Amino acid sequence: MTGLTPQPPLHQVESGSMEEPLLDVRDLAVRYGSIEALRGVSLSVKAGEFVAIVGPNGAGKSTLVNTIAGLLRPARGTIAFAGQQIGSLSSARVVQRGIAQVPEGRQVFSDLSVADNLQLGAYGRYFQSPFLIDGYARLLGGRRAMRTDLDRVYALFPKLHDLRDRLAGTLSGGEQQMLALGRALMSEARLLMIDELSLGLAPIIMRDIAEHLRVLNAEGLTVLLVEQNVNLAFALARRVYVLENGRVRAEGTPEELRRQPEIERVYLGSPIAATAMEAHSVE
Repeated sequence: MTGLTPQPPLHQVESGSMEEPLLDVRDLAVRYGSIEALRGVSLSVKAGEFVAIVGPNGAGKSTLVNTIAGLLRPARGTIAFAGQQIGSLSSARVVQRGIAQVPEGRQVFSDLSVADNLQLGAYGRYFQSPFLIDGYARLLGGRRAMRTDLDRVYALFPKLHDLRDRLAGTLSGGEQQMLALGRALMSEARLLMIDELSLGLAPIIMRDIAEHLRVLNAEGLTVLLVEQNVNLAFALARRVYVLENGRVRAEGTPEELRRQPEIERVYLGSPIAATAMEAHSVE
């Protein structure tokens, strides 16, 4: 990848954290009224891992990450992050614990500039008290740290620096995806959850953003990717969960899943030409 200036990692893996899961979901059930969208889902993600969740529309993939993010409440089961239960926390508290979500469709603030969108990503780092004066005091004290993080995001996505004064609503789909990723990184997340990375993106843009994710993961950021493009998910992730009808159907490395005839037939057997992404699959 060209045009990137090496920077210190935004996020460090803590010593010894590779042994226990950073995220541990057990027997998770989520309902929409009488409809059970998730039915006893269990998964784990260790610090520094790149894990993907694949499956057809309606499998429950977005429901799963929205529940982890605190946007939905589980009917049953537990969600632990860094050894602490978070299943009953608000979405704001989940972000403060170190989980950031890049939602499906990007959902940038269209009427704000690129720079303002990025700075809003750091909001939860400072405004953790019901008293605004406390938040403003922390904000003033942390402006240097915010500036450093902004510089690192701009180094990762140089185009965002060039577009920093543009309204987010005027950006292309690929530029908005970069912005959504950068905004999430500004929260100092330890776990980055991405819902449908490739949605609406041209293949060349998708490959470029995927390379940026590889850089972040190599620097120590833990990534949980929800993705319908199975070839992309298999190229990026070290482990993959297959979700169907609200249940985990299979789990393993991409190589292990490719050896399962039913997974190969249903998810990889369609006539999709091999992409450059597959040629650069994670070692």
